[in-house]
Amino acid sequence: DLPRPRLLLADNPLSCGCTSRPLLAWLHNATERVPDARRLRCASPRALLDKPLMDLDEARLGCTDGDANERGEEVDVAGPELEASYVFFGLVLALIGLIFLMVLYLNRRGIQRWMRNLREACRDQMEGYHYRYEQDADPRRAPAPAAPAGSRATSPGSGL
Repeated sequence: DLPRPRLLLADNPLSCGCTSRPLLAWLHNATERVPDARRLRCASPRALLDKPLMDLDEARLGCTDGDANERGEEVDVAGPELEASYVFFGLVLALIGLIFLMVLYLNRRGIQRWMRNLREACRDQMEGYHYRYEQDADPRRAPAPAAPAGSRATSPGSGL
């Protein structure tokens, strides 16, 4: 007889979320196959970092929302430090936007002068173009010039 296979999982980084519920249920029923089940530790999320997986229940896994719990999805639980970083990021963006608008407002006359000069330069450039409106102005449509006397030019249907 061969010995029963054993599964060693202790040194693997585990994501301990609502989706790890089936693994946790299997581990509770297969402790003889996984002798190091008590040494399994969570690598993420940060709130459960280095916590033993076997000591967690559904509430600690983030399975508190009824619909997400039924579908096996994780409930996003943002910590206060994450919310604070979002607020700080929003304030920095607002400050940068305010400074940008202030620079535009203070330079509005210079911007108007620059736009006027650009418009005049474009107008001067466009006035330099002279359009020909004749019907035969396209050189591709003009008939081919006659060959000078004494040349060996042939017509396409002459066979030479």
